[in-house]
Amino acid sequence: MKVFIALFGMSVLSVSGCTTIVEGIGPQAESSTTGPFGPGDGPETPTAADTPTTTTTGDTTTTMQTGDVENTTGMVDPAMCGNGVVEGDEACDDGILANGPGHPCGDDCAAAVCGDSDVQVSNDEACDHGALNTAQPGYNQCSTTCQRGGFCGDGIVQLEGGEECEPSAGPEDNCAAMCRHAPRLVFLTSTKHTGDLNGVAGADKTCNELAATSPVLTGTYRAWLLVDGQTLADRFPEFAEPVAWNFTNLGADLLAKSFQDLVALGPASPVAYTELGAPRSDVRVWTNITAAGSVAGGDCAQWTSTDGTPALVGHSGFVPDQGPMAQQWHEGRWWTDFVGWQRPCEYLHHLYCIQVGD
Repeated sequence: MKVFIALFGMSVLSVSGCTTIVEGIGPQAESSTTGPFGPGDGPETPTAADTPTTTTTGDTTTTMQTGDVENTTGMVDPAMCGNGVVEGDEACDDGILANGPGHPCGDDCAAAVCGDSDVQVSNDEACDHGALNTAQPGYNQCSTTCQRGGFCGDGIVQLEGGEECEPSAGPEDNCAAMCRHAPRLVFLTSTKHTGDLNGVAGADKTCNELAATSPVLTGTYRAWLLVDGQTLADRFPEFAEPVAWNFTNLGADLLAKSFQDLVALGPASPVAYTELGAPRSDVRVWTNITAAGSVAGGDCAQWTSTDGTPALVGHSGFVPDQGPMAQQWHEGRWWTDFVGWQRPCEYLHHLYCIQVGD
């Protein structure tokens, strides 16, 4: 096979895979003053960039002009997403630092649209749940135009969504996460004590020491006790105002939605779970507080003696909260006043502890 290429007055002859350069064969060499394009058309002095390169592979000889190399393969360089230039089938390209979630252009150089699961504020999207977007969004859902349905914080109390309140500028509403009133926990001590508690201060100390052993309890606690001559407002000034709280036990049961409801109606569920979450059903509890929320009279010498005047006790309730006895427990508010039963101060009974601070 022979390939003959004429090049700048020189002939390149390839025979059987060998290349031979022969001078003087082929067209007459042109002078440097006239050149092949006529007078003044050619370069005055050849440069390295003008020098051709000849490569032989097998039976084929290829000549390539160096310098300004031209892509002669016929292939187009592929588009590169992230270089800041819109190329090929890219819809956008704002550069590698500006493409991606939360930006008008995605990291695949596709324009952000409602339904791509990326909340795009620049497109006035308030939400985007992707395939879960719905034409008529319910609570905490997103529409097909990427606008939110009802949600906590929209200023509207939506009972169907489980809301109890909406946050306001003031702390007095106690509106916490998910638009529900902040909780206040009530637990039953796992320990039993005589009427000598080292006073109400000693009882409070017991509550806080036990709470510190719990993996779930936080805040500060006060014992559900009164001394003669004291009122609940004196003992629990934090709850003097009728502010909504969710009083709960450690069984995750709602007891009352305010301190006033806790006193007037009694707990809606047993107060029978200890600081460790264990149920202690049908046990007695020192209180000296009647079903009406007043002092009963009889406080074991202000909770400092085993020889003092016997004190009123309550009943922790029944777990499960079922049956006629449980019904009587609710109706009679036995939790704090077990049918007027006053017990000698040397007896051993439990305490209730109520959260009063975060």
